[in-house]
Amino acid sequence: MNNDILLNIAKYEGRLPINLVSTNTLECYDSFKNFMKTTKDDILQNIESLHLPSTRFDEKLQPLLVSILKLTRLKTLVYKGRKQDQNGNIIKGDIANLPTNMQKLICLTYLDLSFNDINIFPAWILNLKNLQRLQMSFCALKEIPAEISVLSMLKEIHMKKNQLSTLPEGFSLLQNLNVLNLSNNKFTEIPFALFELQNLSTLDLSENLIGGCVASSKRWRNLKSLKLRNNEIVTVDADFVNSTSLNCLDLRFNKIRIVSSLLIEKDFILLDGNPIGYNSPKKEDRDLLDFYKVPAFAMENDTCCMKVEVETGAQFQLPCGIDIVVPKNACAVNLTLYSQLVPDADVDFRLEDMDELLSGVLELTPDGLTFDNPIKLSIPYSFERHDQQTREIVIRVMSADGSTEDLETQTIKENNGERDINIAEAYASHFCLFGVVARVMEASTILQEDSQHLLFSPAFPRTKLKFEEGSVNNGTKVTMKVINMDSTIVEEISQSQTATASCILSVQVFPPETVFKKPVIVRLALPDKLLGKEFDHNTLKLMKCAHDSIEWQDVTHATPLNISAVDVSFRVHSFSKFVLVTEIFCGVVRYIYRRLRTHKVQFLAMQKHSLPTQVLAQCVLEKKVPERVKQLTESGYSGEDSVTPVQEIMEGAVFKMKVIGDVKLQTFKEKVAQHVQEKLVVCRFFSQYPPDKKGFSRFFIESREENKKFHTGFVSFYKVDNEEEKVTKIAAREDLPSFSPPEITKQKRKAESGDNNSVINNTSNNKEEIIEINSDDEFDDDNHLGDIPIVLQGDGLDPTINQSRQMDLDYGGLGTGMFREDNLRYLSNHIGKEWREIGTFLDLNSAQLDRIEMNNPGNLSEQIFRMLKSWSDLHKADEDCIERFTTGLSEAGRNDLALKVKSLYEEGTKEFHNSVKSMRIG
Repeated sequence: MNNDILLNIAKYEGRLPINLVSTNTLECYDSFKNFMKTTKDDILQNIESLHLPSTRFDEKLQPLLVSILKLTRLKTLVYKGRKQDQNGNIIKGDIANLPTNMQKLICLTYLDLSFNDINIFPAWILNLKNLQRLQMSFCALKEIPAEISVLSMLKEIHMKKNQLSTLPEGFSLLQNLNVLNLSNNKFTEIPFALFELQNLSTLDLSENLIGGCVASSKRWRNLKSLKLRNNEIVTVDADFVNSTSLNCLDLRFNKIRIVSSLLIEKDFILLDGNPIGYNSPKKEDRDLLDFYKVPAFAMENDTCCMKVEVETGAQFQLPCGIDIVVPKNACAVNLTLYSQLVPDADVDFRLEDMDELLSGVLELTPDGLTFDNPIKLSIPYSFERHDQQTREIVIRVMSADGSTEDLETQTIKENNGERDINIAEAYASHFCLFGVVARVMEASTILQEDSQHLLFSPAFPRTKLKFEEGSVNNGTKVTMKVINMDSTIVEEISQSQTATASCILSVQVFPPETVFKKPVIVRLALPDKLLGKEFDHNTLKLMKCAHDSIEWQDVTHATPLNISAVDVSFRVHSFSKFVLVTEIFCGVVRYIYRRLRTHKVQFLAMQKHSLPTQVLAQCVLEKKVPERVKQLTESGYSGEDSVTPVQEIMEGAVFKMKVIGDVKLQTFKEKVAQHVQEKLVVCRFFSQYPPDKKGFSRFFIESREENKKFHTGFVSFYKVDNEEEKVTKIAAREDLPSFSPPEITKQKRKAESGDNNSVINNTSNNKEEIIEINSDDEFDDDNHLGDIPIVLQGDGLDPTINQSRQMDLDYGGLGTGMFREDNLRYLSNHIGKEWREIGTFLDLNSAQLDRIEMNNPGNLSEQIFRMLKSWSDLHKADEDCIERFTTGLSEAGRNDLALKVKSLYEEGTKEFHNSVKSMRIG
């Protein structure tokens, strides 16, 4: 849009739409500067509307923005953020560059400052006496001043997604207020001041923390629309409807279990997403069941073997909190069962769309073992709501062939004296992998040929499926789930505040190839913004996506739609996923659906002050990063800059951590030895962790070269794509170039110096240090998620830090240095199946050896290590520990190991005394 076009619009229409000039904010400001400089004052004084994007540029913009004051007849000012990052999120602007005397614009009736980083309500707004509409959504406001009452002309206030928790008393004086939007804030109750607003017709308090009961209020006689979606409301007073003139009461996604029939009969009351009629199961009294009165055993390790006798049964309590109850006569013969918690990176536990894993994965073997009487599993889990979906908790079992089954599950709360613990309980008839999963609430039915069926989700009763008699063969199973569309995500990605999308209906049929003989009637609820409103029906599009695809197709022309005030009905012969949208094309629907299934995360890697070779790394939900960094900092870890930018990753996705630069990985753990040779550690992301588990991956790094003062490099994070993600990435590049990630340099990484990392500061006098990547350090740019700098200290630094590893060995304290883990691992690698015999010569009794074997079934190397560790824990403080240890090895016929132990001990002792001398403390 050139200057001549702007001039004509300003001259004949009295508006100045600078925000439409370009998608580049700088270009918009250049156009604004040029227009204000070249346009005559008489035209400027005629302009009544200005739309200008806000930004975070420096103070040089202030002289430019002062020219706004020339627009003396300005009635509408829209100054809000519009620039987007690589994920499509709007970057907030800043109003600090606006002139301080904005109150001179006395004609303003409409002010929009949305998408700006505003913490304190700007005082100059209180002088705009003619203001009728104020929009400050997506800001960071924490309170509204009591003086807002002076804006007596206000008719509309929109303050969506701020941090408001209270309203001032003066708010009740805004008697002309007609529309109020306070959704997505932090209100815990309906503010009392709102009941005094006699002319209020539309009130939106959705997505707050309002709980308890919605009581009747005779003061709201003129209230037409009340939105309380996504709160904590548990009940509604039946008289509430009679005390108002409501034509829309939105109570979706609350915690309402019991509803009066009076409310259910009202078409304008929306109750989707509430657990209506879904009572929490009570904890059964297990002690009253003779069937489960079995002897209990507390196991010493989560990886263990459990012996069960047919006539007695047994209950096994694992240290992680899992209980396994095997009833009497579960099998025909006595059994030896095995259990272990499977590491995240070693299991591909199957998760459906929108599922979240809430516990560790328990493996029970022998695989496929079935029981005459089912066993009972009690698994602790932790759950925190991360999205707007209505979920239910189930224990899922995954068989060896990859098939899954969700068990009928009870959830209870138990108190261990310190805190409440969530427990999921279920009965299983066969063994394999078990985990607690939060899934989107489902509804299912088995269809019969001679009858009609009506299927709807308890969470979304207005979205229904009607099956006609004779439409299908007997025994066909239909499962439906309804996925809620986050309106904020829709607005961000579509770049439109008027774009809408309904919930996504996902229906699966078994057998999957079923085609219905008679059409199935689908009733899909309208998007929120269209409920009960007049709109152009031609703008509504029906999108369809097959279950095995990511491609959404517009099927509106091929599917006749019957549109009512609350829903849309249509007919189908087969099922997939459906959604209703306006102003959104197919590629955007794909991207929105992908965003619904991902979590915003950051990766962190921090080094320990006293042992800089040790690195703790983790993938953490974005909102939990400050808490995690604080915890580690208090535990002696460094690096306030040790966090990557925000990324998106799916539940259960695999990522890898790779060390790049003149440092490399080292480990003593056999399970990750192969990965270390490949210079990476593989992990898996889950948004929720088992109780008391922090999910950190710990590894050590060492320098590639000696005789360097500093050894610098990076821990680099990469995502490992599955096939679906690869297709999605390709499609996103083709259809949505604005969402593609920026180019990443292949050969260099930059480590920025800062006051919080003195080690990096000492490596270079430059502001940035460029670290060249060796040719063998190859990586995939497409999957690169971020880098975190790491620095090892060379011989030239403080010896008290440089010798920290030697001091930890403590060779001056008898065997406490000799019997560290890496030495014992080294020795165990040179021992084979004769380990029990060696243990006997080391004076370990048969019961101790049996327990070691039972707790580590099928893992020879771990059995050997645990045998050596058990001996060292008992004797490493003895004065003759080294002599006794080597004597036992010699008597077992392993003089080679005895000599190696003596050599390791002598070398370690010598190294220890040298380090003491170097620090001048001995």
